[in-house]
Amino acid sequence: MRLGDLPDVPTPRLRCAEPWHTVFGGGLAVGSTALVHGGPGIGKTTELVRLAASLGPSVLLACHEMGQNLASLHDVARRTGTDARDLWVSDAHTLGELCAELARAPAPRAFLLDSLSSLAPDAEEAALVALRRAAPPTCAVVAVVHVTKAGVMAGSGRLAHLCDTIVRVTAEDVRTETKNRYGALTVAARPARAP
Repeated sequence: MRLGDLPDVPTPRLRCAEPWHTVFGGGLAVGSTALVHGGPGIGKTTELVRLAASLGPSVLLACHEMGQNLASLHDVARRTGTDARDLWVSDAHTLGELCAELARAPAPRAFLLDSLSSLAPDAEEAALVALRRAAPPTCAVVAVVHVTKAGVMAGSGRLAHLCDTIVRVTAEDVRTETKNRYGALTVAARPARAP
């Protein structure tokens, strides 16, 4: 078959709040995998809660960061004025428990994890592959990864090959960095941080 004979079918997208909608190139691609990184305390969890809440129903959020729990996620949503009442959150503590939750019906439209590095230190690649296999093919997966002391995304270079988009959160903006399979590399201003 010639490539030119294939029909031009746009990638289905999930609408999401700014700055994510712009950064993902017009919404989060259905079935895609995105990695998010940024310095400690920069607001990755806050941005992830905003993103998850904006994706609509059937979205699952899990947080394994040190000191984070379900109550702290609720506090983030309240503090930022994010309506997260319909957001499903997981209190699973292991990779196996999370994979089992992802495989259950009803299938989530998106699964967001904060963070892959905390869930599986030194095994981020294997954990991302396991989560991607457990998630339905149409489920978008967004996972936070840590940064090294040098300020680059943690994990081996192979981790970058396992995803479709790499996003960096800074104090000023959210940007795609080095990779965006579904759109151009883009920078969008972050909402003002709550006091």
